[in-house]
Amino acid sequence: QLTALVNDGALMSARPKVESLIARNAQDVRVALLAARLYQKMGLSTLAIIQYEKVRRSSPRMLEPLIALSRMHLENLSSNLAVQLAEDAVSIDGKSKEARLALVDALIANQSMRRARLQSEQLAQLYPNDSEVQHALYMVAMAYGEEEQALTYLKPAAEGQKKPSWLLELAGLYQSLHRYSQARDVYQQMLQDDAANLEALVGLAHLYEFDLGDYMSAIATYRKIIEIFPDDTGAHAGIERCMGKQADLALWVKGSIYRLFGWALDQDGPIKSNNETTPPQ
Repeated sequence: QLTALVNDGALMSARPKVESLIARNAQDVRVALLAARLYQKMGLSTLAIIQYEKVRRSSPRMLEPLIALSRMHLENLSSNLAVQLAEDAVSIDGKSKEARLALVDALIANQSMRRARLQSEQLAQLYPNDSEVQHALYMVAMAYGEEEQALTYLKPAAEGQKKPSWLLELAGLYQSLHRYSQARDVYQQMLQDDAANLEALVGLAHLYEFDLGDYMSAIATYRKIIEIFPDDTGAHAGIERCMGKQADLALWVKGSIYRLFGWALDQDGPIKSNNETTPPQ
């Protein structure tokens, strides 16, 4: 019953019951494993690590504790320990996708790029066309600064899985490669699926403002953000910026027109040039 609660995401309901079970069965590996999964899902990494370590001492060849501990220590910026734990998992089962993915992530964080590339290539041989493996290949390519190659991995992975975080990475990569229309398409597709996706809205607004110079579309997007999140200070600031840029652009265009017809601007308006007697209509 508790496992079902944890799997269904009823974490707050499950926690007191799991902790009561721990108190009664402190040495039971199954209870420790259940508690570790609960705490990890709740983001309580310190408590999860304690329970996973208890499982690891009892069952040193079980993969789940090694992989989970590697990922949590990586989140805590202990990349050396994360690498060691992931390597232990791979040594136990070299065909485990999760173990090798954890090792690739840890190696990238540890700046061991040659080893990360080797591990990702071995993963690709074991699991060709797997989305998670393609994403790992993308991360390695990006670490090497190979953006075009990274795109060939990320595009099918993101479009296949439809993970919001991967789609955001795809849009960002398109922007980095100056493929702005494709970046816009990704953001707009995300917003069709979830109109309240704040990261997609902000990304689209910034694309319009900073990359395309389409200040009216940027303002419209910032206003959508404010409709959903009224207290978003970034959106309010974005509207002010865009209105200022739009005014500057209008002034520049106006000045260009006057210069084209031989007119100049001063604080009081147009001044006639020597060649004209009336301002252009």
